[in-house]
Amino acid sequence: MLERSEALCFQSALQIAHLIATRQITSRAVTHYFLDRIARGSELNAFTAVFAEQALAAADAADSALEAGHPLSALHGVPVAIKDNIEIAHTPASAGSLSRLSTVSAVTSTVAQRLQAAGMVILGKTQMTEFAFGLSGQNPTRGTPWNPWDTTLHRAPGGSSSGAAVAVAAGLVPVAVGAIPADRSEPRIAQSSGRLQTVQRGHQRARCGSACAQPRRAGPDRP
Repeated sequence: MLERSEALCFQSALQIAHLIATRQITSRAVTHYFLDRIARGSELNAFTAVFAEQALAAADAADSALEAGHPLSALHGVPVAIKDNIEIAHTPASAGSLSRLSTVSAVTSTVAQRLQAAGMVILGKTQMTEFAFGLSGQNPTRGTPWNPWDTTLHRAPGGSSSGAAVAVAAGLVPVAVGAIPADRSEPRIAQSSGRLQTVQRGHQRARCGSACAQPRRAGPDRP
């Protein structure tokens, strides 16, 4: 058995990428490992959808490209999760709302296209506050993810990218993408709640592509 410091779930995305690039492990094996952790950690409610079949196919493609000597990026073959308001064609995109449960995306967002073009493996979509409103990560209609640092008390995970923070903190995925509204500091809130490190791009780059439309409403955000 791997020691805690050696287990895949406690290694960074770059460390896992190195293992894949040096053929110490395949992308398929890594993908299967994290899909299993997601299934065993379902009580954390971090994911709204898991794309197991598509993810394993993408991992196989990543392994084939590496075998042919064509890695696509420094994170080639590494699994990633995306927030539920980031669109991928032919998959649900609820944006954390019961009103969109039957909505299926017709397009794939720029950020998802770039992840795929980098040879990364999208495992699924993570929970979020409804339409990204609110900072504590609570979602009373779709369920609030459990902050994994306390399994005895349902503590707020931070938001609005609550599922992404919980998934990374619990080792369900090595890296996750959250959407960043231009006038908010939500990634820092989720980061501090989950004890994570975030990488934030400039807003003009972060907002490119397709995300679910958010309804306008009056009044301050609910906590």
